[in-house]
Amino acid sequence: LRVRAASEIIPEDFYFAAMELNTEKKSAKIELSWGLSFDPDADWNEYSLVVKGACGNSKFEKKIDLHFTHGKTVVDIENAKLWWPAGCGEQNLYDITLVLQYKGKTVDTYKTRVGIRTVKLDINSDLHDVKNNRFAFYVNGVLIHAHGSNWVPVDALHSCDEKRIPRILKMWQETNCNIIRCWGGGVYEDHKFFDICDEYGLIVWQDFMFGCSRYPQNEEFLAQVRHEAEIIVRKLRNHASLALWAGDNEIDATFEWRGPGSVPPSQNKISRVILKEAVAFHDPFRPYLPSSPFIPDELAQAKAFDKTPEQHLWGPRGYFKADFYAKNTAKFASEIGYHGMPAKKSMGKFLSKDKVWGSYNNDEWIVHAAGYTGKADGPMGQRNYLMSNQVKHLFGDSVDMDNIDDFILASQITQAEAKKYFVEMFRAGKPDRTGIIWWNMIDCWPQFSDAIVDYYYEKKLAYGYLAKSQLPVALMVSEESGSFEIVAVNDTLKQERGGWSATDISTGKVISSGNYLIEPNGKAILEKIPRSKGMQFLLLEWKYDGAKRSNHYINGDAPWDFKAYRRAMAKFDK
Repeated sequence: LRVRAASEIIPEDFYFAAMELNTEKKSAKIELSWGLSFDPDADWNEYSLVVKGACGNSKFEKKIDLHFTHGKTVVDIENAKLWWPAGCGEQNLYDITLVLQYKGKTVDTYKTRVGIRTVKLDINSDLHDVKNNRFAFYVNGVLIHAHGSNWVPVDALHSCDEKRIPRILKMWQETNCNIIRCWGGGVYEDHKFFDICDEYGLIVWQDFMFGCSRYPQNEEFLAQVRHEAEIIVRKLRNHASLALWAGDNEIDATFEWRGPGSVPPSQNKISRVILKEAVAFHDPFRPYLPSSPFIPDELAQAKAFDKTPEQHLWGPRGYFKADFYAKNTAKFASEIGYHGMPAKKSMGKFLSKDKVWGSYNNDEWIVHAAGYTGKADGPMGQRNYLMSNQVKHLFGDSVDMDNIDDFILASQITQAEAKKYFVEMFRAGKPDRTGIIWWNMIDCWPQFSDAIVDYYYEKKLAYGYLAKSQLPVALMVSEESGSFEIVAVNDTLKQERGGWSATDISTGKVISSGNYLIEPNGKAILEKIPRSKGMQFLLLEWKYDGAKRSNHYINGDAPWDFKAYRRAMAKFDK
């Protein structure tokens, strides 16, 4: 036997995937495959591979006689401990050890951690039956309501990524997210990122790195794409958190941007052939989505882009309760955002002193304006004007736009209320609506943007608002049915009950109270409330997980009064 210096067990060739689960018997059937690298002239009859796994009191072991460098087997695990998304259950992870033996003696050892779970994406896009369209994640056979944020590069200088990633992922946990979408305009993150997602219970939606443009379709380029995809899939496929491979970001949507004369989405060989085959061959137990949003040819040719079950809801960026948002048909929104000013002290770090305030949208502001402007031919600074217009939509003329502190606060309130409204619309709409991934958690460089945390880690108001709205058990007000209903949602897998109340914070009067009882993974309508003619600040309180929780709702049509809102905030914070 020739012992090599390098590991003889190849990590990228180890594959651990749950084929079947029996939740009643608490058993799992696992497909396990491996790859080895050692002297091919050695005596095969003397080689064996021992696979061991342990998670608490759940353990398994199997010895396999080897007949070739690569192979697969099925392992039955009794008393299986499942991995669940955050809020639904425990994030159980098995410590796995592969031991390569020659004549009974250990030659090499490989260790890793894996989770046992199944993932299914239920998707249906029917132009003629939009009401019954579907886009839903099932984990371990259970429908999961997903709510979280898009992941973009964490720093414009990738040498800074390693130190920023753990701190930033903690924000997903603090804001009670259960999903993270790695956007196709970024980079492929390393194992450390996925290790943390495994531990936090974050469902990872992983785009392949193609975004917002058409890519070459010639054989030379396609071969490069196939090679890259195979490397990435084999590298990351054993992470329990990784739930979905998506072919690209918004390339199907280029059919809409370029008009009906362009090539239909199905002719994209990258997403429809190359990436699909790479996933099917190397990771067959994980779902694949061709594009986000995925637009079948029938919908593209009918220009029915607003009829897909999964949508990116950007729109005109006007009032956040306008019809574009309030009457959207999406079952799942994988992108939706709203602007909010960074902290004043952060602005002082990336702007000249005389440019922090003075002439609104000055040349330095324009340089630091985020992304697309809302106008194909508009200046970059157009997005900053949209931000000020959104404040006017919500507060009318009640904000002193010449006062930077008032404007920053008003902008952050506007962003916070908008994103809170979006999340609660989708959560209160369960089970018909199945998820929302808002844009985005944090900036990768100093800028004016949709992020709820600026580049310097200063949290905007939306951070705290969303943490309350995304609790596994939460109270909120739904406007979608035409009436105004206090709704209790439960994303846990057990029945939840407790006391609740709704208080007019201006008067201190409790307008309604009682006890809630919500079935596992369900919701309950607790009370209908009349529409207020003026601005009414409601404080919702409830008991959950041994603690008193709170949320709020502004009852009344915009424009709201900025000073009245600030007074209510002061009472709410107490």
